[in-house]
Amino acid sequence: MLGTNHSKNIKMKTIYVDIGNSTLKAVEKTDYKWEVICQCSIRSIQEFFDILEKESSKFELILSSVRRDVVKMLKDRFPSLQLKEIHTGLIPGFNLDYKTPDTLGIDRYLACLGASVTTNENVIVVDAGTACTIDIMTSDKIFRGGVIMPGLQTIHLAMIDYLPELPHVEKSVPDHWPGKSTRECVELGTNGTFFHSIKSFLEE
Repeated sequence: MLGTNHSKNIKMKTIYVDIGNSTLKAVEKTDYKWEVICQCSIRSIQEFFDILEKESSKFELILSSVRRDVVKMLKDRFPSLQLKEIHTGLIPGFNLDYKTPDTLGIDRYLACLGASVTTNENVIVVDAGTACTIDIMTSDKIFRGGVIMPGLQTIHLAMIDYLPELPHVEKSVPDHWPGKSTRECVELGTNGTFFHSIKSFLEE
């Protein structure tokens, strides 16, 4: 139309940002798929900031984070950014069977909710990141709690830091037990421990 200010008709993009313990992922929902805008380690978060520096006025961020320090950094750096934070305070009390909802990582709840909406059954969600969580949501959409344990990479890094004389191993498990070499023993003690811990918790 003649005389229309086209700049006012530009639709703001909604970017969904997931900030974990060690990584950040930002995606945009298109008509047919999720498009990754940025995926980086928290140590390289400047990559994401560079994107916001150029186009922050075009973005609305919907944010889920387990890192309060990173959220504060984001707000301090971009005070005018339109940002909506998803946090556990938004979860109705009747959807939580958890003693300390104020310390519950919102990522755990959202992962279970995402799995739960695809089925009418109880779900168990294993999220194997820097920390590995194993959580339960029953079919009535109530989060029942679970387990937080070190992730596989965290276990490997701890071995490297505190047991430097032992060999660094790949993420594989020998097909026999017991280990017949130091390398096999370390593989069983790291990868095998991780695998059997998850298996045991699932059985329980």
